[in-house]
Amino acid sequence: MTTGGALDDGRTRRRRLAVVAGLVLAAALLACVILALGMFHVKHPEGAAAAALPDGSSPAGSALGLPDGASAAGSASAIPANAEAGALAGRVGELVITCALAAVVEELLFRGLLLGWIARLGRRRGWRAPVLAAAVLSSAAFALLHGLPAPGMPWPADGLAWASIALKVSQALLFAIAMAGLRLESGGLGAPIAVHGAFDLLYFGPSVLATGAFPLTYICASPAEWAALGASVVVLLCPAALAWRAMARGVLPYDDDQD
Repeated sequence: MTTGGALDDGRTRRRRLAVVAGLVLAAALLACVILALGMFHVKHPEGAAAAALPDGSSPAGSALGLPDGASAAGSASAIPANAEAGALAGRVGELVITCALAAVVEELLFRGLLLGWIARLGRRRGWRAPVLAAAVLSSAAFALLHGLPAPGMPWPADGLAWASIALKVSQALLFAIAMAGLRLESGGLGAPIAVHGAFDLLYFGPSVLATGAFPLTYICASPAEWAALGASVVVLLCPAALAWRAMARGVLPYDDDQD
């Protein structure tokens, strides 16, 4: 009877982990689609191909420094195909490596060291819900860190920029709670690292592949960025709620620290 109950608990936990991971990745995929559509619209505005400057040259040709009457088509044909393929491969490599490193470092720091340290501290201090408190505090630290401007960049100067930062902090908080739930339910860091890396790949993929660089700021600069960020926040509400329920039970890791 006990064995059957343990098996049922294990199946329930695996289903819950799959739901949380699936919803987190769905948020990233939805944001990825919105960003990709927005970038396609920017790269291919209506009438751009037919537009011309007063002197008869095309905007693309002028931007590339081509002679009057020249278009970007002739220049593009001169670019070797293997050079374009190499540039794309470089962007893909940078995307994968950066997302993998970020996932490993952030999960080790926030869901490994910080969450574990606060949970053990709370147990020693006799907190009522040390695991839940550890998850909340480590998630709050993760969210606030994602609201800081990049080194060398000024703080936002207008209300709209602050609104996008607040939305980004909300997204990071919901994401961190979901990752804390994955860490506590799975008992290790493998699941949150994998989901975190996949989320970043999907979320940042369109912009990195289109521009060749990660964004320097989380301030939204276009309707597509606002839509992608808002969509991910909405979808992340469900996995964060599921993770919160799991963490509220105050069990799983760190039980060996109890007297």
